[in-house]
Amino acid sequence: MGNLPPQPGIYPDYTAPIVRTAADGVRELVFARWGLPSPRKVVEEAAEKRAAKLLPRLPRSTWRRWSGASRMRASPTSAMHRARIAAAGSGRGRCLLSFTSFAEPEPLPAGSRPPAWFAFNEDRPLAVFAGLHVPGWTSVRKAKEGEVIADLYAFLTTSPDVEVGAIHPKTMPVILTTPEECETRFAAPAPIALELQRPTPDGGLQIVARGENEGRRRLSRAPFGPDRDLGRCFLRDEGTHMSDDETNVGARCQARAASGRNSEVADFAQLHGLTRKQVYDLIDKYGNDREKLEAAAHELKSAGPGP
Repeated sequence: MGNLPPQPGIYPDYTAPIVRTAADGVRELVFARWGLPSPRKVVEEAAEKRAAKLLPRLPRSTWRRWSGASRMRASPTSAMHRARIAAAGSGRGRCLLSFTSFAEPEPLPAGSRPPAWFAFNEDRPLAVFAGLHVPGWTSVRKAKEGEVIADLYAFLTTSPDVEVGAIHPKTMPVILTTPEECETRFAAPAPIALELQRPTPDGGLQIVARGENEGRRRLSRAPFGPDRDLGRCFLRDEGTHMSDDETNVGARCQARAASGRNSEVADFAQLHGLTRKQVYDLIDKYGNDREKLEAAAHELKSAGPGP
């Protein structure tokens, strides 16, 4: 879409492009981090479990951040959750997220759980997850990152269809397959929009790959039909005007992603023993292709410092 690079994979707490309705009523394409705020009680329990594991072998200065006041202060109360649900019901918290395939862990007799990748066919045409978003949320996503302000999102789930249920019997994502369904999800009153929260019809999805690398090997940019551009369907409403050149859309998204991307770059740099500049140079060369980035980082680290 526009000049956005393809994303071979999207992971929890990493950024991805979503389409949402801005405060002025205009639809916009922005980057947000995957994962809505957890309730205060959940965060507190997780922090205490983490602290209990670290306490016996690490000094207080290391583990206290996992159960500190900053995490509790950044966690939503029950009243905040009710307000968020009300916003979603009114349409202010709704968003859409495009995808070509998605994975569910497949339990194998040996005990491993490699991903099974689902799509509508082998070509992996573009489809859409229905989601919710929370703009400008202040929280501690990672202890080493500290308190940050970030746009957050998550997609809705429902009971699985036959194909997904054979692998993952609990849930599957809510999938929209036509521009009309996308428009309903954005603009319809809550009772009508909620009718879309149902499984994909049986026989619609199929397993197109198995394994971590195989699932991300091929990407598709196919729209909904030969003459429908999904990005324009997303962004079309009375107050939105898009030129034929969508470069500005991509630039806007990249700018919004900068704050979230910096933390990802820092994590990648620390993991591979590189500087941030080296990581950004690799991103400029290979885009978001994780496999190429990993290989290039390994090669760069093995080469050692230059003369």
